[in-house]
Amino acid sequence: MGISKQLVNDMHDKCGLPDNVCRAALKESAGDIDAAIKALIDSGKVKPLDLNPETVSDELFSYAAREQKLAMYRRYAMPDAGLVGMIGKLKQSDDPGGVLKGMAGKLAALKAAQIGNKTPEQMLAEDEAKEAARLKEVYKTLPGLAGKTPPTAGEQARQMARTKRRGEWLEANPFTLKLPPFPTLKREMHEWTGRDVLEAWAGTQERHGGYTSRSSKKRSKGSVMLQIPRIGEDDANPKPPAPEQVAAYAYFKENQAEITETIMAALLKFYTKLRRTWLKNNPEMEAELPEIHTTAEMRRNVGLGTLHMFDVAKKGHAYFGLELGCTWDEEHGAGVVLHRGRVVDVGQGDTGFDTHAAAKDGGVELGK
Repeated sequence: MGISKQLVNDMHDKCGLPDNVCRAALKESAGDIDAAIKALIDSGKVKPLDLNPETVSDELFSYAAREQKLAMYRRYAMPDAGLVGMIGKLKQSDDPGGVLKGMAGKLAALKAAQIGNKTPEQMLAEDEAKEAARLKEVYKTLPGLAGKTPPTAGEQARQMARTKRRGEWLEANPFTLKLPPFPTLKREMHEWTGRDVLEAWAGTQERHGGYTSRSSKKRSKGSVMLQIPRIGEDDANPKPPAPEQVAAYAYFKENQAEITETIMAALLKFYTKLRRTWLKNNPEMEAELPEIHTTAEMRRNVGLGTLHMFDVAKKGHAYFGLELGCTWDEEHGAGVVLHRGRVVDVGQGDTGFDTHAAAKDGGVELGK
C-alpha cells in the first residue's frame, strides 16, 4: 500500500526516527503506526525515551518500558554475559595459572543458582511484583501519598521522556534574567541559578568543590552559588522569583555583616556542643576536631558553598538556607536556615536546603 507523507510525519513525531525508517516500518505494518512502532521496539530501534510523551499512548509507553527491561534480563540470562563472558574470552597466556577461569566458573555457578530455570519473562515478573509491593509500602508511610496508586512502569517512562525533552528544549533555548539585587540568573529546569559575591564572607574558606569541598587553598572573596526554586513550569514564559524571595535576598545583602556574625555565633554554639558529644563518645577524635573558641576562628574553619532560597515565606520575606563546608565534618558539611536576620536552624549541610524548619517556624509555601 502507498504510505502518505502525513502518515510518515505522524510516526516520526511519535518516535523520532528518520522518515525512511518510518516509511519502511509503516509498509510492514500496512500503515498501522502503533504496530510499526511496536515492531521497532521489539528490534531495539526505539526505546522509551525516544517516544513523544504528548502523542504516544499509555499502551505503547508501557510496552516499550517492559521490553527495555526484558531485553536487560535476556542479556543477563546469556551464559557468556558480563564478566563471565569477558573472562571466558581470555587467552591462556593472559591467565597462565587459570585463576581467572576458576573465578569465572564460580561466578557462572552462582549465576546459574540464582536464575535456575527461570525465563527472562519470569525474572521480570518477579522483580515487578517485588517493586510493586515496595512502592505500595512506601505510599502507605509517606504523607500525602496514602491511598494513592504508585505510577505504572509506563507512567514512569512517560515522565522520564517528558523530562528528557524538556531538558533538551531548555538547553537549546537558554534564558537569563536580570532582577536586582540578585545577580544575573539562569533558568534551569527546577530553579534559577546564579553566582554572587558576599563581602562579609571574604576570608572564609573557598568551598565550591563537590559537596562543598575545598576548591582552593586561597581564602574566599565571598563567592556564593545561588539556587532559587522556580514557581511553575512554564519554560517559554518563566515566572521570576517571588517578591518575598527578592525581599529576603535584599535584606541579607544589606545587612550581611551583622547577619554573618550571627551565623558564626550560631555555628560556634552548635559546634562546641557537637565537639563535646563526639569527644565523649570517641576521645581519639580530638586530633580531627579543631578547637574553635571565637567567631573569628569559626570564620577560618568554614566556607560558603550555596545559598538556597526557599519557596516558603513569612511576613513578606522568604526563608533561605546556607550550605557550608567545614573542617570538622568534610563529608557532611554544615548548614543554617535563616529568616531575615534570625537563625532558625543549624545542622549538617543538608539543613541548608531543608524547608521543614521553615514550615515549623510558621512559614507558608509561596502561592498558597
